[in-house]
Amino acid sequence: LLINPSAALDRPQPVPGSGFLTPSAYGADWGDAFIGLAGVTAGRTDNKWDGSASVGVGFGDAVDNVGVELSLGIISLDGFAEDGTVGFKLHKVFPRANNLAVAAGWSNAISWGAAENAEDTFYGVVTQRFDLQPGRENTLPLTASLGVGTGSFRSLGAIAADSNDPNVFGSLGLRVIPELSIVSGWTGSALGLGVSAAPFDFPLVVTAGVSDVTDNTRTGPRFNASLGYSFSF
Repeated sequence: LLINPSAALDRPQPVPGSGFLTPSAYGADWGDAFIGLAGVTAGRTDNKWDGSASVGVGFGDAVDNVGVELSLGIISLDGFAEDGTVGFKLHKVFPRANNLAVAAGWSNAISWGAAENAEDTFYGVVTQRFDLQPGRENTLPLTASLGVGTGSFRSLGAIAADSNDPNVFGSLGLRVIPELSIVSGWTGSALGLGVSAAPFDFPLVVTAGVSDVTDNTRTGPRFNASLGYSFSF
């Protein structure tokens, strides 16, 4: 069959992030993979900035069955790969419920180096998208995630008591234009605010913001920035 040379071939449009500092219930399926780099400035208890890296791949199908996202994280670029984790997330999407998604994960199922000293991070999370302007060209999609987790999501009280009690976390992301989102996240002990952009015609997402904007933790506010690239195979 001949294709009209002027016909545009459809392909997924890169989209900015929909949350900040916390996981959502959406994840990678079979054929999806991603790589990310992140950096954070020094805080009150740190004397220098640091970075991290991650790679991940998906298995299964979250719509027809269940998706599984497997990820490898290098938690510090100071002494590359000396400290890291391997984690996974099981996720499910319900198209008939306006693509409501649910997920359960274990962020540090395998750990080495300094990561071995961290508490286990188990979590469950629900994510839903709402169109604030349905029927318009720009529907103003708002993505909300709410979850419960241990480890990274503990309250300040649990951290002080050296316990691993579960706690509530969540995020909100408002996509104000197709290429830009305003994002926020509550980690269980700190509030973060930022912006996320997908300005190019390929799936590179840039996110930047400040964690602990209310100066609630020992480290205080810190600037966070990340680059994420996803691809299909």
